[in-house]
Amino acid sequence: MEKIKILGIWHNSKSKAGKEYISSKGKPYELCSIKDDKGYISGFGNSITKSWKVGDEIEVEVTVNGQFRNFKLPDQKVSRAEFDLLAKKVKFLEDEVSYLHGYIESKSKESEEKAEEIDLGDEPLGGEPPEEGDFNDAI
Repeated sequence: MEKIKILGIWHNSKSKAGKEYISSKGKPYELCSIKDDKGYISGFGNSITKSWKVGDEIEVEVTVNGQFRNFKLPDQKVSRAEFDLLAKKVKFLEDEVSYLHGYIESKSKESEEKAEEIDLGDEPLGGEPPEEGDFNDAI
């Protein structure tokens, strides 16, 4: 595992000659090239590499193949304990959302019931408007 500070980053799905990158299995892929303090390093591009930007410090597995340096992302495995903790947190959040939803619904019903209890009558609020003269005279 090696820490790299990104000095430049590029994503390409085609070579300089305009030829699409195709894997040995016949699938198209995107190349991610990074410039760091040691030169250039290349690897497969994906949503993670697309989130990287100049100045970021990343941790990748580096291999040297002749004069070329290549990288790959470390395995993104989650332990059973981490998974269980995340599951508990999700359950807690779901319960909180359910509680808040019920609370909002009950307050909404209370407001509707109170609004029905208020009898506004047939007259407009504030009484009849003045018939003549300046509005300020009516105040």
